[in-house]
Amino acid sequence: ACPTVAVPPYPVDQRFPTHIGDTELTTYIDWMFLTFVLSLTGCPAISIPCGLTQNGLPVGLQLLGKPKGDYDLLAAAKLLETELGFASQMPIRPKS
Repeated sequence: ACPTVAVPPYPVDQRFPTHIGDTELTTYIDWMFLTFVLSLTGCPAISIPCGLTQNGLPVGLQLLGKPKGDYDLLAAAKLLETELGFASQMPIRPKS
């Protein structure tokens, strides 16, 4: 299990995050390394809601399964999401 991405949600008009803390990001790929690196393993992966930031924006938790373990991963994600009540949390409504 790991965060789905390395940064919280950012403004929709921003092309991509430019910093993680004091580290400058130079490409679109830099901020989403946690997502694509796990995909390269060929193992099933899923992201589930795991809470909200202090500003009410959604945060995801990425789970990685064993090879050909899709069913077990889906079952674990469903159990975790249900037991922890994350699915019932609602993020803030974006400003229009």
